[in-house]
Amino acid sequence: MCKIVIVQYSMYGHIYKMAEAVAEGVRQVAGCEAVITRVPETLSDEVLGMMGALDAQKSMAHIPVATLEDLAGADALIFGTPTRFGAMCGQMRQFLDSTGGLWMKGALTGKPGSVFASSAKAGKISKVFPPGIQNQETLSAALDGVK
Repeated sequence: MCKIVIVQYSMYGHIYKMAEAVAEGVRQVAGCEAVITRVPETLSDEVLGMMGALDAQKSMAHIPVATLEDLAGADALIFGTPTRFGAMCGQMRQFLDSTGGLWMKGALTGKPGSVFASSAKAGKISKVFPPGIQNQETLSAALDGVK
């Protein structure tokens, strides 16, 4: 069975809804399993409450938190992130920054990868690639050798 891990961050549930659609597509491929995970939250409940996101976060608490082992054990990886001020969200960036050990071991080399994103405002940078990945090659550094 081919295991596709979908690693996403969703503050209000929009990216999670997109992740569910991606997972549905993966499951239509014979022999493929989709596993949706979420990156760790970096904001306190107090801050989430002030942003009106606490209830949404609680509704997604059943989604397992992504681990480095999830990445290493996947046959392919798909990342989903909202945009924040022209870049991927900080939660995703922090998670990707934690993959250095996997990168050093070559544990992600050759794994197919993809990205989906959502932006509240259409603009030049949000049309094709998630900001922060397009110009800074953050994802390729994390995956080192994505095909």
